[in-house]
Amino acid sequence: MSNQERFSMMSEFYCSKPSRCGLFFATAMVLGLAACTPQDQGAGSSNAGASSPTASPASAAFTSYSSALPSTDENNQCSLDTVNNQAASDNVVVPVGSDVMFGGWAGDGKGSAAKKFLLLLKGAKTYSASMHTGIARPDVAKALSSDGMANSGFNVSASLTGVLAGTYTVFLADPVNAGNVCASKRKIVLQ
Repeated sequence: MSNQERFSMMSEFYCSKPSRCGLFFATAMVLGLAACTPQDQGAGSSNAGASSPTASPASAAFTSYSSALPSTDENNQCSLDTVNNQAASDNVVVPVGSDVMFGGWAGDGKGSAAKKFLLLLKGAKTYSASMHTGIARPDVAKALSSDGMANSGFNVSASLTGVLAGTYTVFLADPVNAGNVCASKRKIVLQ
């Protein structure tokens, strides 16, 4: 069976339910693009010694965040769905100093996709990394009855270099409006 026939058969299966169709095509696109990247070229390669041969370089880095978070969240339009391409759950364990991929969706609290937001890790110290939305999430738009949330998805790869070991709660925050913070209600543990 050719790859084209496999793809056609898989898309028919996954697209039998519209909620899975977008996920299938997004995954197919990511895998297709990953196949186009240069492969590890051995010990002389800049990727030698990386924690995972398939890990892509981080597109953001966590830095110290000094602003105080509000005591209550005024924005509940966010979700952390995946950590390192695995379903997010409480207390996901991640190696200290590694690169980590976060995926989910974020709104501005008013029914539109967040534009430029910060991904915050709040523990003994707080750290932030820049993130952008723009990935199609028709499931979110439908669930919230808001067309403005149609492109609220995000995937951000961020370096944890310099982030201390510990347990962190993940928040999403508007860098312009300090009161616009959304708690993902998810924690990661750096060990």
